[in-house]
Amino acid sequence: MENLFICNPDCSITTLAPLDWAVTLATLFIVFTITTLLRKWAFNWNKYPDTSIKWHVPRFIFITFILAVITTPIVWSIFGHLGARIYGQFIFPEAALVIYFIWLLGT
Repeated sequence: MENLFICNPDCSITTLAPLDWAVTLATLFIVFTITTLLRKWAFNWNKYPDTSIKWHVPRFIFITFILAVITTPIVWSIFGHLGARIYGQFIFPEAALVIYFIWLLGT
């Protein structure tokens, strides 16, 4: 993915080509669609009691997806590929559990 944009390596908003804009907007649309579908799926499981694992799994998947969408690009841009791998293997799972438990305490 090193040559994602035509203007690589000196890209700015003003130098993006129409194809670059199309790829960017398509990616944003896909992430928005997946997020919306996951949200509807995760919070539609109210027929199970909150002590059931079937109540927790969809919500946990939704929260981990949102956490990944928000934090992974930031970690990748600051620390690079190796930092993102370390984050994904060691920090992200624990962070997802902590955020899920915080969310549970708030509900």
